[in-house]
Amino acid sequence: KRVLRMALAVRSDEATGERLLYQDNEYSHLVDALPYFDAEAGSAEMSAKVKALIEHEMSSFEPRDYLASWPAPAPIFEGRQVLLAEMQRLGQKRPMHKLDMGRYKVEPPAGVQAEDPAIWSSTVRNAQAQLEQSHLRGMNIELLNKYGSKSWYRHVVDCTRVENALTTEVTNLRRQNEDLNKKRKLDQISTGNDLRRLNVEWNEYLQKNGPLEQAVAMLTSDVLRVRNVAKSRKLDTTKLDEGVLSEAAVSI
Repeated sequence: KRVLRMALAVRSDEATGERLLYQDNEYSHLVDALPYFDAEAGSAEMSAKVKALIEHEMSSFEPRDYLASWPAPAPIFEGRQVLLAEMQRLGQKRPMHKLDMGRYKVEPPAGVQAEDPAIWSSTVRNAQAQLEQSHLRGMNIELLNKYGSKSWYRHVVDCTRVENALTTEVTNLRRQNEDLNKKRKLDQISTGNDLRRLNVEWNEYLQKNGPLEQAVAMLTSDVLRVRNVAKSRKLDTTKLDEGVLSEAAVSI
């Protein structure tokens, strides 16, 4: 039974020749579940046993680095310091800096700062930047009024094309997934029939072997009794042993 289950479980992996991540787990080759065939897997008693085993395992479980044996991913932000710094921030789980909205305010220096020419120069440059920003916003509004409707129509056409392509891809993936599940179900049902047949044969052999074992035990007891009698009468049992061995060889 276990051989058939394991053969079914690794059949697809052997066919593709690919190395899968789950195969790095210890004793992964012992996983032999057949969800389309194992009816007892969904029972309350089995679920309780599985939950108890998981809780017992998790009580002493120490997570390991599952990606240690795999090559590191290729750098995708090489030479981009801003993106590298952001990825490091995410890796260290540090909060993101808040946006500085002070640059969008145009206020004259006050107090002691009003006597500092450098601060006035900075304020003037900020006012010029805000003025240019307002000018650009006005230009964008004019462009939007002139080309916005046509650009939006083109955008909708492009979005519809992308939606159709993604819908087709999703449909194909769902069909492939359904075909794969159907194939798995048929394979597991076929394997389940083999398991049932082997289980019936095993029970038949057990029923046949029971009387045979009793008969062998009785014959063994008789042989020992005859041998003991022969020894007590000082008879030669060599020929008797040879005959027993010959009969055993013939029966095998």
